[in-house]
Amino acid sequence: MGYNNQMKVSPLIKYLSFQIYTAMLLAPVISKKSDPEILHKFRVSIRRTRSLIALYMPEQYAFLDVLRQMIQQTNALRELDVLSQEKELTHYPHLQREVIKQRKRVFMEGTSTKRLLHISDILNRLYDDILGTKNDIDAAQLIATAETSYSSNMNCYRTINKKTTENQLHQLRIGFKITRYALEFLTESGLKDEKNKINRCKDRQESLGDVQDTVTQILWIKQICKENHSNECKPCIRSLKARLKELRKNERHRS
Repeated sequence: MGYNNQMKVSPLIKYLSFQIYTAMLLAPVISKKSDPEILHKFRVSIRRTRSLIALYMPEQYAFLDVLRQMIQQTNALRELDVLSQEKELTHYPHLQREVIKQRKRVFMEGTSTKRLLHISDILNRLYDDILGTKNDIDAAQLIATAETSYSSNMNCYRTINKKTTENQLHQLRIGFKITRYALEFLTESGLKDEKNKINRCKDRQESLGDVQDTVTQILWIKQICKENHSNECKPCIRSLKARLKELRKNERHRS
């Protein structure tokens, strides 16, 4: 009987449960000294799960809320990981040291080992809940929904101009992430090979990500400079702002 029930689980539910299981294994391994890639992989699994639920099962508000909170709890940590690896900071050693100190403080205050173990427990329960969720979306509809999302984001990307705000670019980046995760799900589940569209989404997602990362880095450096006055502050912020201007210009030309 158990085997027959397993056979009836939809491709979407199987994929979601695998992502949750992956995140559940990674959460306890994240620590103050762990490789930043572990946190990144954890967040990707959570984001994949949340994105696919939002796209295909938007009525599952409880799942979406729990997963959103997990992402929010690790946002600052991930942003500081990216900032600490920023090549630009090698020119500003004092600020680089302060970023590393800030990362340690953020981990202790917002992403402690105890909280990560609690997240693992929540994911364990969520795993069972997802497997018990009925999903009748057929393959044709799964494909059509992903492709509609792809077309919508590509159309929005073509409208980028000087008046497009950084927040709008950020939202478009999120849109491409959701689309990419959906296309990866279709490809990895054997429903349809969408590698070409995945590569286009990845390309745009990464270039838009450079814009958002730079926006975030400016905010973090400004915050750190309020607490630690340094001669490195102004030139670093000036350099990052110049890069942001160039990145925004590049997006207009690419679109």
